Amino acid sequence: MACHEFAILECDPQPGQRFDCYEPEAYDPMLKVDDDWLEPIYHRLEQAPCFWHVFDQPRSGWDLCGINLIPPFGMEKLSGSRSRTALELWAEALGNDPRLEPLRTLLLEAKAQNRWVLHYGL
Repeated sequence: MACHEFAILECDPQPGQRFDCYEPEAYDPMLKVDDDWLEPIYHRLEQAPCFWHVFDQPRSGWDLCGINLIPPFGMEKLSGSRSRTALELWAEALGNDPRLEPLRTLLLEAKAQNRWVLHYGL
């Protein structure tokens, strides 16, 4: 089964800090989510703000097969305009699928704690 893994980061990523290696043991606990459950909503995440592998690479859209850092803020921090936070956009994109409720809970918990979420893609 192909799966994605998510975790709340204890510390904010720093400029230049890279997340190139797959190290799930460093981010315990990791939430595993079956790719078959996320596949129907891929298109909803195409514009979700995140960072690819490093804090210095803001992107609009996620790297499906890579490592994403999902910030507790929206891209307004970078662009100056007000928008929903990235974590809110991700949580909304999940829709009402009960299989994705643990992920929605993790995202909203991270938002409440003002923490980043790490995503290991396929």
